[in-house]
Amino acid sequence: MNADHEPSALPQGEGGFEPPAPFTEDGVTAADNLRLAEATLRQLEKDFALQGIALDLPKKLPSYPDLLERIAGTLNRENRVNGERLIRLLYQMDIDEAKMRILIAETPAEYTLQALANRMVRRCLEKVITRRRFS
Repeated sequence: MNADHEPSALPQGEGGFEPPAPFTEDGVTAADNLRLAEATLRQLEKDFALQGIALDLPKKLPSYPDLLERIAGTLNRENRVNGERLIRLLYQMDIDEAKMRILIAETPAEYTLQALANRMVRRCLEKVITRRRFS
């Protein structure tokens, strides 16, 4: 298996995709988790908005499966309306193309949009953590 492969990109049990580790990692306070999660949602909204895509997320933090479903629904709609804008969004979010190819190849078709949404959340979380580390 490729070291860059994201094993949690596949559905896990009844709950769907598992949240990224920093959301549940031991030693991180609940308040820190909440701040990270909220900052990640705002980053997602910002990245989508930069491409003119409205991502209708609630102000209150949704469950992780609900978050992925909301993003996947937006991706599905956008893919039907303007696939080019979706490609620009992936590029703008700095989603690694090689990882995406692996993700798509190894994910059952019915979960592809959720897997992409999961990757987007993780990428936005990485941005938030990096920004906090260096500011």
